[in-house]
Formats: sequence, structure tokens, C-alpha cells
Amino acid sequence: MTTWKLDRSGTSASTTLDNGAIESRLLTAIPATDTILPSDPLTPAEQRAVIQEQIESLEREQMLPRITREGLLATAVTLAASQGITEAQLYAGNIGYHKTKDFDAVIVALRAQMEVIV
Repeated sequence: MTTWKLDRSGTSASTTLDNGAIESRLLTAIPATDTILPSDPLTPAEQRAVIQEQIESLEREQMLPRITREGLLATAVTLAASQGITEAQLYAGNIGYHKTKDFDAVIVALRAQMEVIV
């Protein structure tokens, strides 16, 4: 079990969770302005593992693994371009592309977080 301390403007709350998916969902559910501090700091490998689990969990929930998501986005852009539609117009006018692109941006941001962990 891991004990997490949530610090919100000087107040703190402790929650004990099982490691794994529940921990990942908690990290996803808390706004970015909050700080989550484990009682024992995670190693870089553990930090990357938590982020990777978040990514995998989100991809499972949306049923959009990376290969499928990137393929859909590339195909949509190619088809739109063949009809003279820009990517910005596609984003504004196609809700499926819009939602997939936004979801992909979340995953890209999480992958970027993993890159900066030393």
C-alpha cells in the first residue's frame, strides 16, 4: 500500500491506496493545480510507471490505443486535404476528429512528462 498526501493550500489529507489502476485514476482525477506527494518519494522509474499506467488506462477507457488513434488522425487529415480542407477547418467542423485530437493531446502531454523525469 502507498500513502498519498494531498496538499491543498496548506491543508493536507492522507489516503491509503493499493498501487495500480486506482492510484492512476486518482492522479488523473485531481486538478493539475493540486500537488500529490507520496509519503516516500517515487523513484524516476516508479514515476514513469505511474504515468505509463495512466496512459494505458486512458487508452483502454477510450478504446483508442496509440496505433489506432494516430492512424485515424493521419487518415482524416489526408482525406480532408484531398478535399481542400485544412486541419484547422477539420478540427472545427468534425466532432470525431476534434475529440480524438484532444484525447491525443492529453496522451502526448503525459508522454512529455515521462521524457523529463530524470
